[in-house]
Amino acid sequence: TLIGEAEGVLYPWLGGASPKYASVSHVAQTWKGRGIVLSTGNWHFRFARHAIETLRAMGCTLPIEVFYAGTQDLTRANIEELSSIDGVKVFDLSQRINLNKSPIGGWATKPFTMFASSFQEVIFMDSDTLFLQDPETMFSMKRYVDTGAVYFMDRTMPGDSLMKYMREVSSTISDTAKTTGRAWTGKSFHEADSGVVLIDKRRHLHTLLMVCMMNSSPYRDEIYKHVHGDKETFWLANEVMRTPYGWAPGGGGTIGFPEPRDPTYICGGLFHVDEQWQPLWFNGGLVMNKHTD
Repeated sequence: TLIGEAEGVLYPWLGGASPKYASVSHVAQTWKGRGIVLSTGNWHFRFARHAIETLRAMGCTLPIEVFYAGTQDLTRANIEELSSIDGVKVFDLSQRINLNKSPIGGWATKPFTMFASSFQEVIFMDSDTLFLQDPETMFSMKRYVDTGAVYFMDRTMPGDSLMKYMREVSSTISDTAKTTGRAWTGKSFHEADSGVVLIDKRRHLHTLLMVCMMNSSPYRDEIYKHVHGDKETFWLANEVMRTPYGWAPGGGGTIGFPEPRDPTYICGGLFHVDEQWQPLWFNGGLVMNKHTD
């Protein structure tokens, strides 16, 4: 069909891996309920396990789906250990997404795991993200109820390079970007952090498909020249598709340890609050440096 041919051109990663995931409509029909999605490989395994066990310890009962990208990405022992946690299922992304037609790895896997998950409403979290309260409360955020998509801001990094790129990508910009964002005014060349993403896939089907496209070749090769990995592609996809979204309150805070030389500076991970300005989540895990500790 004409639609099938168009999907083959736009989304070459769709189809071929499983008949159940042969088309956009096939996949969308499988979505239901709410849940948490994360991706991990062997290197991030210890963080993923800790993050999941922390969620269960604080009483979060949402089902969790963990994705890895091919048999070389996560060992059988690690798969079994994660699967043994109550309410956790582990899936090979290559069984749902055709990685042969569109090689995907690292940051770029995030939107694909969200698309391939069985949930309609998704909380995506990085494997080193730790919540300070039950993340299910985010589904009640007014911004989410109103728009179906909520993103969190990164630290402010002064510069206008992202503003210039935005004007290349989209001829018109939403009031959300103009009034609550920083990039459009040149206040920061980092806008979003994708350590946590909240989205209703049914309300934002085409937006999520745009995010997937922006993180697949050849588009990713150009886009990543202007932004740091996947993190800006979510809200930029909303801008391109003219779909509503909201920013969580506050900018990117920090949680960690006072600098010995200057206690007014905090060295640590990115930190965020909820709509009541209560601690919600931070990233980086519970290590000083996840690359060395």
